[in-house]
Parts: sequence; structure tokens; C-alpha cells
Amino acid sequence: MGISAGAFTAMSMAVGYTVAEMKDFNLRFDYSVVSDPDEASGWILNMGYDTGTRLKRLVKSILHQKGFEDTVTFKQLQEKTDRVLRVFATNLNTGQMMTFDPIKTPEYLVLNAVVASMLIPGYFQPFECPESGHLLCDGAVITNYPYEYIDRPSDSDILYISILYLTEFKPQIELMDIFKRPLELLMNHRTKISIQTHINNTIVTVLKNTAAVQWNLTKDEKVAMMSKGREAVIKFMKAKTPVRRYSVS
Repeated sequence: MGISAGAFTAMSMAVGYTVAEMKDFNLRFDYSVVSDPDEASGWILNMGYDTGTRLKRLVKSILHQKGFEDTVTFKQLQEKTDRVLRVFATNLNTGQMMTFDPIKTPEYLVLNAVVASMLIPGYFQPFECPESGHLLCDGAVITNYPYEYIDRPSDSDILYISILYLTEFKPQIELMDIFKRPLELLMNHRTKISIQTHINNTIVTVLKNTAAVQWNLTKDEKVAMMSKGREAVIKFMKAKTPVRRYSVS
């Protein structure tokens, strides 16, 4: 289950990628090839700087490498892997969160749902749903903690994995910052609030000098980010007090 980049990660695990394979891919892959800026007029007419075409191509490639077609549905994925994938996207027309999984949207394409969930508004152009014609974008616009959209009596058995980007001072605001920075500031502030609400079951990786949309990370920078994630997991596990079990004889 995941939102935004988490949807990409959840899909990768659902189709069979191991953690080692995902680590190797992320270290080797040059994410700068994903960027696909539209012509200047398209920034307004199509409501975003980046077309998202190459991002969709990346998701297709991830599916193909594990033997899945572009047209695989949520139901078919579950039948083939015995795993339930659930991702979320924001419906800009209705203003509501959309949940995609084998129960609610069995015939919906995994490809389309995952891509829609990753489209950060302002930077990426929204995805037009082929079924409704509605425009979809990053699920994290509504929430990056989809607790109320999960069928659970409580969130005590849910493990959240969150990234908190530290807000850095920018002496000069560039053109791309106009597209990215306002939403980044808003979402960072809201993420802090969500983390505090669910602090007991959230692994928090704190990153600085980076952002949600940054394609030009070097291998060393990626390694450093992964190390931060590992440290966050260790810190979380050490803070968890084992449940004491009592027996009566």
C-alpha cells in the first residue's frame, strides 16, 4: 500500500522485486531521464511543467521486467501474485481521495493508478482517467497518511514509513521553485503534523538538501539517503518496547 512515490514502491514489491533488487535499481538508475518538460505553453494549457510521459514509461518498464503487461489490472495482479496492492490518488474534479485495489477497482489498470498517484501537481501534468474523464494527481495532496481509507479497527497494526524534508533557506527563488516550492512547504508542514499524530508507528527518515522532485542525485547522495533510512529503522525498532507476555500455571 502506498501514496505518491510509495505507490511506486508498493507496486514494485507487489510484482516481485526484492529489497536488494530495488536498492540496486535505485543506485544505478539515472532518474534525470524521467524528466520530460512540456513546451512553455503547455505549462498553462496542460496544468503542469512535466508531461509525465517518461515517468509512465518507467512504470511500464518496472512491470515488464517482472513479466507483467501494461494492461495488468488490480484483480489480475492479485490472482497472479496472491498480493493485494492498494494505491491512492486525488480526484481533482470531485475533490476526493480515490482508492485503487482489487476490491474497489478490480478492472482498473495498475499502471494508470500508480502513475496518477505520483503526479505532484504543479510539476507534473494531471492524469486524465480513461473511465471518468476526471483529472487525477498525487494522492498526498489530500493526505499522506491514508488511515481513514483503510479498513482497520485502529491504526495500531499499521506501520507508516514517512520522509520529512527539512526546509532549507533559498537565497534565490528560481523559475522551477515557483512550481515546486509552495506545495513542498505545505506538504512538509502537514507531514510534521501527521507524524506527531502517528509517532508510535511511524518510521521517519529526515532528509535535508533534497526535495520530493530531484532527479539529479549522485550515487553517493543516494547511498547517504539509504543510510539515513536504515538509521531511522534502527532508531524506531530500538524505541519499541517488547510486549511482555505473562503465563499462568
